[in-house]
Amino acid sequence: MLEKFRQVRDQIEAKIRHWLEHPEEELATLQEERERERQQRMRALHQEDGRHAPASATAEREGISMRVVSA
Repeated sequence: MLEKFRQVRDQIEAKIRHWLEHPEEELATLQEERERERQQRMRALHQEDGRHAPASATAEREGISMRVVSA
């Protein structure tokens, strides 16, 4: 039991040392994670808006012209 604790502790310490020696990698990882979460929230918001708002309202908010052009 104590040996397992020491192994886990050593792994955690190694990760912390790596983060301290290479903070740019950790910052990049965090930024990527935040961007993925932001995109997921935006997709969820757009899906929710699509169910509740008419297409023209969604398009207007996104700056898309709903004007129909005849051929």
